[in-house]
Amino acid sequence: MSSSSIAWEQASNAGLREVLEFGLVIALSAVGGAVFSGGVTFYLLKATCAEH
Repeated sequence: MSSSSIAWEQASNAGLREVLEFGLVIALSAVGGAVFSGGVTFYLLKATCAEH
């Protein structure tokens, strides 16, 4: 009984770790994309303001 619950605990921990790592990758790529698009937008606004 206890050995199967320990195995279940390890399996759920491994699954949770995979989900957390996947979520972390998604979050990092989302933040990176937001920073990149924000930088591009800022650059375009700056260039537009400089022209006028």
